Amino acid sequence: MKWVKEQEKLLKAFINKYKDSKSIVHWDIWGECHPLSEFYAVSPLVAEAFRKHLKSRYGNIEKLNKVWNSKHKDFSEVSTTSNNVWNKAEWKNFRHVLLVNYIAYLTNIVKDADPLKRPVSPVPDMYQMYPDISALDPYLLAKAGGIYKEG
Repeated sequence: MKWVKEQEKLLKAFINKYKDSKSIVHWDIWGECHPLSEFYAVSPLVAEAFRKHLKSRYGNIEKLNKVWNSKHKDFSEVSTTSNNVWNKAEWKNFRHVLLVNYIAYLTNIVKDADPLKRPVSPVPDMYQMYPDISALDPYLLAKAGGIYKEG
């Protein structure tokens, strides 16, 4: 997508400009983006990715219907805005997956571009910004941001 490439280009240009600055001790990649906003619930691209995620998770629509107690004919009928409790839980989980992948993506751009390999700070105020998703796994977020490494 064009905006993703533009974002990558901007990040690299910014880091290149300030790469030798001694006053920068870490990079804060969060800024003002909101990848979990409800805008994504109505985006056709995100809805399709959500359905692919569900198909991968459940395998077939019959299994999803059994777990969710629903009657979808196929995955194309699954909505990102349903009131079904299982649908809401899966949507919340999927938004978490999107966020973790997004943080990992930004972190990798910064780490590759920064010759001094300074730390990257992902989502410092996550829980204040999105209290409705407070079940996010902080270890996955930290790992995506390159802060936590196992072993």
